[in-house]
Amino acid sequence: MDNQDHTYTLPTGITTITKSMLDAIKDQKYITHVIIPHGVTSIDEEAFYHCSRLTSITIPNSVTSIGKQAFYFCTGLTSINIPDGVTRIEKSTFEYCSNLINISLPNNIHTISKFAFKYCSNLTSINIPTNLHTICSEAFTGTLIGKITLPHNVVTIGRGVFRDCLSLTSCNISNNITNLPPYLFEKCSKLEKLHIPSDITSIGEYAFENCSNLAYFTIPDSVTSIGLYAFRHCKSLRYAIIPTNLEGKNASYWT
Repeated sequence: MDNQDHTYTLPTGITTITKSMLDAIKDQKYITHVIIPHGVTSIDEEAFYHCSRLTSITIPNSVTSIGKQAFYFCTGLTSINIPDGVTRIEKSTFEYCSNLINISLPNNIHTISKFAFKYCSNLTSINIPTNLHTICSEAFTGTLIGKITLPHNVVTIGRGVFRDCLSLTSCNISNNITNLPPYLFEKCSKLEKLHIPSDITSIGEYAFENCSNLAYFTIPDSVTSIGLYAFRHCKSLRYAIIPTNLEGKNASYWT
């Protein structure tokens, strides 16, 4: 390891980076930059777990797999490149990377697993790959993303995906999504604009609770159920169009 800039270059000839490999490095806790050599194909789960001083890492295009919690609580990490060969972001891979500002995901990503970017509290922007089809529960909870568009291929989103996204002002939802799950936009206090696709059939409980800037929206006729307190504490709500089959059916959506 270079003692001046605390850069560590992993040895050539390895194909997998493991947590035990990193733990064995002398003065590992002082590393700020890691260079991974070409030929490495996978970063194992928890490999860089709690490397809080790590600010950057060079990942070669040979890497095709990054395990769950691989960069969990790397609070110093500000940016990272994800190689084109990676097809999914695993559970909690970047959870609590509180200084991660932006990230670019390759188009081959098809799944973002639960908690993947949860409480990346300085994350302001992220591109959503065109091939993405699944975003799991609380993947972006507590980030600072301001606007987001879910592409046509996204068919599944989990509970609370954008919960506590206090800077989110607008979201365009894929027309292939048929259910808005519980807690989806809970406490998105700046959310103003929302397009609810015409094929949505249900809106989950607490989906828009405490969206205090949401002023108006239209619920399409395809919706047959709205969960408990789905729109509770939407203090700015002045205008809503709901299907006739739901009118007056359950006042508990609103209060």
